[in-house]
Amino acid sequence: MCAHSSVKSAFYENGFVLYTIVISLGIMSGILNFEWLNNIAVMMSDAFIKIFKCLSLPLISLSMIVTITSYHSDMQMKRISQKTLCYTLVTTVTAAIVACVLYALINPTTPQIISLGDDIPPIRDISYLQHISQLIPSHIFEPFMEHNVMSVLLMAIVTGSAIRFIPDDRHREVISSFFQGLHSIFIT
Repeated sequence: MCAHSSVKSAFYENGFVLYTIVISLGIMSGILNFEWLNNIAVMMSDAFIKIFKCLSLPLISLSMIVTITSYHSDMQMKRISQKTLCYTLVTTVTAAIVACVLYALINPTTPQIISLGDDIPPIRDISYLQHISQLIPSHIFEPFMEHNVMSVLLMAIVTGSAIRFIPDDRHREVISSFFQGLHSIFIT
């Protein structure tokens, strides 16, 4: 009886049944096209997206800060930085290759430009240096309010590195514990 109970609880803990039921209901909802069910689905998806947007950037920044402050030697930081840079380059090049292949396979036509009047603001050209300078926020909450992931990462790296260079061990431990506690809150 115990073995059966542990298998059953593991089955439910993995969520396989729940996911299967939810996916089946989603398919049935799409096929049957009940308006009230579609309205509930739209409301739930909007709520999920809002929750995700609310939690994602603080979680990303806190994860970066906690990770940077947890390394105790510069050699560990150098090794993880090299691995991160390599991973970033490999995934970026892979994504560019996949996009290029898909573009060549799909071969989209040139879109027709439709004149909608004078209400459309002109497109402004921006250089790479201007784009990089826009990564530096004017205040601490700006990247979170504008959902600018690159600025959040920049702030997290600077904050984590600054914490590592605090000369007083007690102060460094207190601020590290603070960010670890916030990270735990957002993970929970």
